[in-house]
Parts: sequence; structure tokens; C-alpha cells
Amino acid sequence: MRIRFLSGPKTGEVRHAEKSQATQLLVDAGLVEVVDDLRESRGAHPQDTVPTYYATPEWSTFRHHTSGNIIIVRKYMTETLFFSGPPDPNKWDCPPAVVAQFNALTQRGVDIARATEQEMAAGRNRHN
Repeated sequence: MRIRFLSGPKTGEVRHAEKSQATQLLVDAGLVEVVDDLRESRGAHPQDTVPTYYATPEWSTFRHHTSGNIIIVRKYMTETLFFSGPPDPNKWDCPPAVVAQFNALTQRGVDIARATEQEMAAGRNRHN
């Protein structure tokens, strides 16, 4: 168990202590208090991780922030999976709407890339 000192030179300090009669005497005397939650003992920390639990699978698509690729994401329980394309329907229960959204977004990306190439080619032709 974790305890916090309430008086003396160690006031405010949090330590681990065995659950014993001696520790209980310190608690009863008001010299220490039991701290159950680690976050409470040191405050919230940016590196604390409390994974979100998804009781049912959640599927979505999004554009990866560094590569720009469209990906499909599946969140279930505390696991997150990333797919670079539509997952195998025999193995995964990805909703057809998510696959359709992925296909629409990737086609839009192809169309944008094609238009950019055409604009660049047109620019090269003007300078020749």
C-alpha cells in the first residue's frame, strides 16, 4: 500500500509501506494517510496511460498525419489495428460503409495526385 506522511520532516512524501499493524497504528495516530491511487499520490502525469475500452468493435478511416495515406482503423477492447486497405471480409467484420468511405477517399487522393501531375506537366510545357 502507499502512504503519505502528514507530519514531520517527510510531510507530503509518498512511500510504499507493508500492510501491517505498525502501519495501521501510524494511520490511526494521524501521522500518515493511505493513498490508494498512484495518480492521487503524485498528481496526473502526461505519460500515464489509461487505455480506452471498446466493448464493441469501432471501425473508421482517416488520413495518416505523416504519410498522408488513407487507412482503416479498428478499435476493440483495448486493441487498435491499422489496415492499409480493406480487410479480408472472411476474417474481419469491417462494415461496408467504412470500406466504401475508404475507397472514396483513396480514389479522391488518386484524382488529386493525377491533377497535380497534369498541372506540373502543363507548367513544363509552357516553359519549353
